[in-house]
Amino acid sequence: MKFIKYLKIFEDKLLNLKLIKYGFCQNYWVWAHIFLALILGKLLTALALGLIIKFIITFIVAILWEVFEYYIIHGKENIIKIYKTREKWKWDTVGDIVAALLAILFV
Repeated sequence: MKFIKYLKIFEDKLLNLKLIKYGFCQNYWVWAHIFLALILGKLLTALALGLIIKFIITFIVAILWEVFEYYIIHGKENIIKIYKTREKWKWDTVGDIVAALLAILFV
């Protein structure tokens, strides 16, 4: 029983980490970023590129996508309407980029 109690405390503390909470748990589009990173990784693997190059290209594409999303898709003014705070938007963006980079490691 004590183990379950400690596991629950650990789980609560883990979910309170902002990257985990806003970047992954409350980020419904993170799976799209993972899927697209896996496709990009597969294409880059077909071109016989090494892991470091795939990682760098994925990082650049993820950053460019987030800039595109910020300025074009949502518009700078709508970020607060969508995410409620700039901090949630920031962690959502970091979660998208981290998830894409982690996904590239599995291709």
